[in-house]
Amino acid sequence: EYGIKETSMEIAVLPYSNATGLFSAPGDSGSIVLDRNGRILGMLTGGAGTTDGTDVTYLTPYWYLEAEIKKHFPNAFLYDVVVN
Repeated sequence: EYGIKETSMEIAVLPYSNATGLFSAPGDSGSIVLDRNGRILGMLTGGAGTTDGTDVTYLTPYWYLEAEIKKHFPNAFLYDVVVN
């Protein structure tokens, strides 16, 4: 309907508890987020805001960003993948 072919692709980051503080804050959009091994997980795109019950931050996955960039710049070298 309405010619929509695709919806957004996002990762939701949820905290274990609010005791450790916020994961992100206003102005953090565009930040690169790494996994525990130092690999790029995604780019921070926004958050749902903090409440007494939850703090949700959204990331666009790196693999999705890389695929979109390479559509326009096929020879782009963005991130060296290291296999341990």
